[in-house]
Amino acid sequence: NVMTICVVAGMILAVSGVASAGWQTGFVDQGATFTNATDYYYPTVVKQGGAYHMWMQNHSATDDVWYSTSADGKTNWSAPVQCLEDSGAMVGWNTHPSVIDTGTAFRMYYTSSTARDIDVATASYANPTSWTLTNENVIPAGHPWHYDSAESHHVSQFYDAYVYKYDGHYEAFLQADYGLHYATSPDGITGWTP
Repeated sequence: NVMTICVVAGMILAVSGVASAGWQTGFVDQGATFTNATDYYYPTVVKQGGAYHMWMQNHSATDDVWYSTSADGKTNWSAPVQCLEDSGAMVGWNTHPSVIDTGTAFRMYYTSSTARDIDVATASYANPTSWTLTNENVIPAGHPWHYDSAESHHVSQFYDAYVYKYDGHYEAFLQADYGLHYATSPDGITGWTP
């Protein structure tokens, strides 16, 4: 099964289906408890434990990460709750979540506005709203990253990563001040290479 969530004009839109059967589209049925739907952006969805878990950015006030869950991924999403906020080790706006299932826990890659880099936090399956900062600036910029063919201009920082696990390793698409970049890592934390 395939479950993809995308955003159109600020509204969360579900695009779901079985790969061989084609795509189905429609607005996420957010239910009466899911208010101000246009405030939520950049959703990332993981199916785990018989439920769909969605983390998303909320632009209304703090630009922090919020969480909602649904049994089928299309209807009756729970009321969003703030789960990655401006406090403690994660001070500052935390945006653009990208969550994966490591096989033992949830791992979130997100942009930390304090340093505008990519940090990593983990949460247990039992408590997907309680995150612990585990790694900071996991994909450092500088050499060998560059944005021109002459390699004379190096990327100063990465942010807004989309990370996924594929064929036993990790891959990421990364935003930088100059263009979109791609990187791979054997464990998703160390050894990122272009």
